[in-house]
Amino acid sequence: MDKTVPLLTWAAKEGVTIAGIRPETQLKSGHGMMATRDLKKGEVLVTVPTRAIRSRETVPASILNNVPETMTIHGLLAAAFLLNPPAESWRRLIPERKDFDTFPFFWPKAAQELLPAEAKRLVITQQSNFDQDWKNIASGFPEISLEGYEYAWFVVGTRSFYYETPQTILYPWHDRLALLPIADLFNHAEIGCQVSHSAEEGYKVTADRAYGKGSEVCTSYGDHSNDFLLAEFGFLLRNNAHDQVYLDQLLLPKLDAERRGFLEQRKRLGAFLLKPSSRPCPRTVIALCLVCAPATDWKDIVDGKKSSKSTLTAANKLLQGILEAFLVEITAHRRKVTALDNASDVCRTLLAERWDQIDKLVRKAVQLTISNNAIQ
Repeated sequence: MDKTVPLLTWAAKEGVTIAGIRPETQLKSGHGMMATRDLKKGEVLVTVPTRAIRSRETVPASILNNVPETMTIHGLLAAAFLLNPPAESWRRLIPERKDFDTFPFFWPKAAQELLPAEAKRLVITQQSNFDQDWKNIASGFPEISLEGYEYAWFVVGTRSFYYETPQTILYPWHDRLALLPIADLFNHAEIGCQVSHSAEEGYKVTADRAYGKGSEVCTSYGDHSNDFLLAEFGFLLRNNAHDQVYLDQLLLPKLDAERRGFLEQRKRLGAFLLKPSSRPCPRTVIALCLVCAPATDWKDIVDGKKSSKSTLTAANKLLQGILEAFLVEITAHRRKVTALDNASDVCRTLLAERWDQIDKLVRKAVQLTISNNAIQ
């Protein structure tokens, strides 16, 4: 029997409705949703009532009473996944542990060290968050294994939805999570179906455009860079309109303490980026101009005064130098990726592909600086 049939039968009993689409298990990206007929823009494809949602409110008291009150929702849902599992028909379509081998969290340390700076930062944060959740759970439930909890923690991290209620609003925005049957089978696309939530009606997934019969129907996980998608979901998009290259590690050392402190005071420090157009974002332009501006002008630049032509020219030249040095670094990283001998093929492939993407954006940006057209 098709293993999606028991899931659909169980979900229907829980009040979940599905129209015009069906789960598909034979897609290149694994499970997903396929249109069973022509769909119109605005059609409601899936509804998930509140009673079918696994959230903090559904975590058993036996778990809540054995962990600190500060325990994250992410960590609680992972524990509940192990100690109070979802219906078997739901679990059968949840990824197995081996499916997470593409995630840098599970890569050898040597491979993690070759990640781009932003992806590496995200993995370090991920590890810190996991370690704290594991510490809280292990003290109350010694029967849970580290490997089992890691798996459950990533199931929650990759399949949860943003869930804002009067109770979850007390948590950081990134920890307002819930698990939704059926709706968690949609794959990611840059532009996808709308997911909406209300306290009265639960969740709805609505077609964002017309789909032909047999087309894959996706939702969007958000406007994320490929560094984020790699670290958090274990994949890269070949053409990502929201991709960006982080330059913090290259540009921050160019700022002296006074100018860096002034940027920080104005909340304009960090997230220095090259966009898909290979042009620096406005925040990056300000920082570049700040480095190059005369002592009498630089504070005015932060506050919105247009930089002089000489400062813009110098900033363009500075950017060129930073990017050319970055290309040397990229080449070195690519060689190290090729030389990795304790990593899987998929790990080396993803690392090489990500550095290739960054190399392409940076080379285009260098050409813009040469033509004096990068900073305007």
